[in-house]
Amino acid sequence: MTVRFLTLDSTEQYLHSLINYEQTFPLGGTRSGLKLEPCLNAAERLGLDLRLPHCVHVAGTKGKGSTVAFLEALLAPDCRTLSFTSPHLESVIERIRLNGRPLDDALWCRSFSEFVPMLERDPAIKLTYFETAFIFYLWAARELKPDVHLVEVGLGGRWDATNILKDTLAVITTIDYDHTEILGNTLTEIAADKAGIIKPDSHVIIGRQPDEALVTLKSAVLKAPAQAL
Repeated sequence: MTVRFLTLDSTEQYLHSLINYEQTFPLGGTRSGLKLEPCLNAAERLGLDLRLPHCVHVAGTKGKGSTVAFLEALLAPDCRTLSFTSPHLESVIERIRLNGRPLDDALWCRSFSEFVPMLERDPAIKLTYFETAFIFYLWAARELKPDVHLVEVGLGGRWDATNILKDTLAVITTIDYDHTEILGNTLTEIAADKAGIIKPDSHVIIGRQPDEALVTLKSAVLKAPAQAL
């Protein structure tokens, strides 16, 4: 059956029908934990590029959204900048912005009408709310061809859906205790998970950190190996 999304409301209704780790975790069943394979398989099936030009990938506990907002304000006047952040306040369209402004409702509807049926033909691909929103971001990136990408991690880093991206500039903002039931009870464990976005032979910008977290992040840079800035 062909799925048609004629209004933004219909796309949001579809998203609300999916597993949403932002509201409840874990949910049990086939998606009891975070994993990269579903989003990776979806991107592969849709032929989406995971090497986005000039892509800044932002993880951390404090200041992730602010960092993206500041970069957006600095870059948007001179280059087309596509941003992905979460969560949103009123509407999902707040999550994906071009030069600081939400994308047209028509692009959301047309894109969902095209890629959702393609994914639903593969019963092995079961995406969450967040993963589907990120797949739309990748789809929009292909459509809009921006100059710069700003991507905020949703939760943690290593197993976050956004970590399917390749060749990114990693930014780690200040780390503190967050989502301890998932990421761990110590700053070492939490930092290790967030450091998972550091890719080999990439650049890393590390913000002010507690000593325990900084030791872990420096170790991750040496193992990658990546170049800290």
